[in-house]
Amino acid sequence: MPNVPDIHATTLVIRGGFSPVLFQPAWLASKGLISDGEATAAKIEMIHPKAAVFSTEWLDLRVTEDRFQATTQLAPYFELLRDLVAGVFRILPQLPFQALGINHTFHFKLESKEAWHRVGHRLAPKEHWGVLEKPGMRSIAVEGMHDDEYPGFVRVRVEPSAQIAHGLFIDVNDHFQIATDMKDVHTDTRELLALIAERWDRAAARSQEIADSLIALGKLE
Repeated sequence: MPNVPDIHATTLVIRGGFSPVLFQPAWLASKGLISDGEATAAKIEMIHPKAAVFSTEWLDLRVTEDRFQATTQLAPYFELLRDLVAGVFRILPQLPFQALGINHTFHFKLESKEAWHRVGHRLAPKEHWGVLEKPGMRSIAVEGMHDDEYPGFVRVRVEPSAQIAHGLFIDVNDHFQIATDMKDVHTDTRELLALIAERWDRAAARSQEIADSLIALGKLE
């Protein structure tokens, strides 16, 4: 049975070329991507030619000239987040883009302090760090490739949770490198939309599988 996180966020990141000032709450509402009420109540941190940053009850949106990032920490809105991002790039079909990230972050409270320590011991065995006094794992990252034709990687970062006592923070970045640099950007977002549609569920399932395997390290053998 999958472990249930205490905190779970999903983020879609698209690297490309954007005009941040366009991405305002009122514009999203005018396109039917959020409600008028959500647009009115949005907390705007910045709307500027260099960056647009605002949040609603369920959405955190951050757009710079080379990065579009949408996040939600509310599981009932995960699919809506996907649909909102797809809607933006369907409405603006010639936005230049070069990479896509489907990211999941988790905070899990482990069953005990001992289980929490076991995860760290198994990921970063202390016998290799005898030169240090009381060594302990603070962060570890492991990267693997996709198992198909898509260039990119799956990068996993594990740390002690900064929000939950004896908790584990897990970040899974499913990254798709569509173009190598801004000289080779794509400007037909149908490819991007197809990639989001094809990989959304798979990225979520893989992230959960990775999280479950890491939590299992805390179990007694």
